Amino acid sequence: MAKLLSTQKISRELNWYQEIQSSSFYNEADLDRVLLFNMEVFFPEFYSLLFNKELINRTNGRKNKPDLALVKKDYSDWYIIEVELNRHPINHIFEQFHTFYNAIYTDEHANYIYNKRPDILELEKLKQMICRHAPKLMLIIDEFNSELKDKIKEFNCIMCVFQIFLDNEDKSIFRLNGEHPLIFTDFSHCIIEKRLPYAIRILDKYFLDACNISNGQEVKLLYYDRLSKWKREDFGNFVYLISESNYFPFDASTNRYRISYNINSTTFNISKS
Repeated sequence: MAKLLSTQKISRELNWYQEIQSSSFYNEADLDRVLLFNMEVFFPEFYSLLFNKELINRTNGRKNKPDLALVKKDYSDWYIIEVELNRHPINHIFEQFHTFYNAIYTDEHANYIYNKRPDILELEKLKQMICRHAPKLMLIIDEFNSELKDKIKEFNCIMCVFQIFLDNEDKSIFRLNGEHPLIFTDFSHCIIEKRLPYAIRILDKYFLDACNISNGQEVKLLYYDRLSKWKREDFGNFVYLISESNYFPFDASTNRYRISYNINSTTFNISKS
């Protein structure tokens, strides 16, 4: 069972957070509630809602209900989400996603979604989105399952592992792992890449994506009062910033840095970590 340790810098107190396993502490309905309450915190570019409408598999007529849905705020994307516990049979989960993948989505579903959040959603934009884009599929599960992950690839479905940790005062920490929509954070740790000249490797490989910096795009880094130009270069699973200058503007005494992004600025700040 995983545990997390939090240290308070002032008092030096240790605070352990223990992973809460579903088999002994909560069920799927509990997990649904926690997720729904926090979905727009996890994914602030989306609206979230319960989605318990019956969907019909056009290939075999079977019916299944998902749990949640996400609608991107610019109506460019949406997700159908099933929340499951790892102890549930793989074939049961596979059958559900077989239905979601082969369902036909129409204005009826747009009306259903709109009626869940009429205060913030726009019906005509929902209809256009559903007409143009089939939903992406996401499984949220409490424990990674490699066999299940391989099976649901058939439906272009992603797997997100969601875990709950509690301390002895019932304060909670949530852990998201695996695949999910981009989560914007305003910083990432990075290291000097010694194998490449004048290169920084960004440890959170999705960080620049969330900042709308694509492969090959130029960025500006501010280190104290010195501004330098860099270019994003992706190699396999690694994301780098390559200096466009013939010198390295950082302190050679450390290879660990933190890069941060101000959404109101086009400049990134970088500092020792």
